[in-house]
Amino acid sequence: MIFYLLVLSFENWSWLGNFSTIKTICSTPEAVYVAGEGGIMKYDKLKEKWIPLPTGKEFPKDITLMGIDRRWGVLWVFSEQGLGEYHLLFKEYRNYVPPQKITPSALGITEEYVYLKSTTFIFKFNKTTKQWEHVKKLTLTNINWFPKDKVRDYPQLAPYYVVDERLNQYPIICVEKDYPYVWIGTNGGGVWSYNLLTFEKKSYKLGVPRREIRCMLKEDSIIWLGGDNWLCRWNYVTNEHVFFTEDYFYGIVPCKITSLVSDTSFLWIGASNGVFKFDKKQYTLSPFPITKPLPSSHILTLTFVSNELWIGTTCGLGRLKDGKVETIFKGSSVVGVEVYENTVWVAGGMGVFCFKNKEWKQVVDTFKILPHGVKKMIKIPNGLAFNTQFQGIILYQNKKWKKLPPLIGGDILVMECVNNQLYIGTEKGLSIYHLVEEHWKHYTQINSSITGIIVTPHFFYLGTPFGVVRFGGN
Repeated sequence: MIFYLLVLSFENWSWLGNFSTIKTICSTPEAVYVAGEGGIMKYDKLKEKWIPLPTGKEFPKDITLMGIDRRWGVLWVFSEQGLGEYHLLFKEYRNYVPPQKITPSALGITEEYVYLKSTTFIFKFNKTTKQWEHVKKLTLTNINWFPKDKVRDYPQLAPYYVVDERLNQYPIICVEKDYPYVWIGTNGGGVWSYNLLTFEKKSYKLGVPRREIRCMLKEDSIIWLGGDNWLCRWNYVTNEHVFFTEDYFYGIVPCKITSLVSDTSFLWIGASNGVFKFDKKQYTLSPFPITKPLPSSHILTLTFVSNELWIGTTCGLGRLKDGKVETIFKGSSVVGVEVYENTVWVAGGMGVFCFKNKEWKQVVDTFKILPHGVKKMIKIPNGLAFNTQFQGIILYQNKKWKKLPPLIGGDILVMECVNNQLYIGTEKGLSIYHLVEEHWKHYTQINSSITGIIVTPHFFYLGTPFGVVRFGGN
């Protein structure tokens, strides 16, 4: 069993965006920086992985120019907000607005100034006094300009687009020479590296899609994201992803993905149109979903019990055993299946039932609330937690029943338990109940509904209607 010591700074949060379109790239001997609609991603050459720069609310997402001041360790960026100064060591960001609107095509850096050059204006910004000055004529030759190179400077990249494994073409937007490599930013195809000596190309699909997330599943360094007609395999350590949509698959595809579970070879997908089997190595999807003889094709939850796949639907419970599907019972929605004390517990619209002595018996709590219906059920240390239909959360822990204090934040959308902390995603944010200290903490910084929660040693990731949010810090 793995326990996480998670120390979180809830002021350090950021939306994780998509890096399919790269506007600008710059490099140092230690790292490569790329800017897209998701902010800035850093490639650590020593660790060989991509790291999203920790940013706060004020950090721009529409960066068009970027340059590095190696002497002071500062990344200078330009966006619609103006000129930005990001200290790589202290992870602090400040923004400075030019005296008039400007759309620069180049950013230059000297020891004293940062220059912004357009077709009609040149401004310089004093790093010390933080003052702007209009430059009528530029005579200096020691300015370190970004970008240094243009796409047309590399005829070996002609016809100036890259082709992925599915023969899609993506125009090249920007390049950065980092001998023996050229780093390539594309429109829609992410980041590519091109080796000038071996002519080898490598694709990096960075970030996560900015789409509505319905469920999440973690496997080691991989987080699976599910939404409407799409699936994403995201490595949160290297920050690379593979994105699957209806264009990728042949046959029927999962509509609204509601549940994800995994075994050694396959990812099992519960959706509004059945159960799908996805090969995690070959990236292939079963062309026809499992729908019969299930009580309903609308799947609410999937759970493995002793190598058997238990399937909760809107109209009952089914099971996939030895390659055959059978219906266990009909007549009620099933939202959760768990094994507690070697007994299968099932929760749904008619309450909670457990399988004892070869028959289903209804579970009645001391408050007599469960028989009125349960929306969610999860495992907690030495027990189970239930989100009831009308009376909030009830715990069954160490064979004792407990009703938690009322929860603010609207309807509960997702529940997870890690290391004696109960994480609750609601319509208005995140709440955490400490099972030992017995108190709530409420976090509403992102002002969004939470549909998925993944906890890792240094961060946790929240699924929302607008993509993924990362909380915490090392």
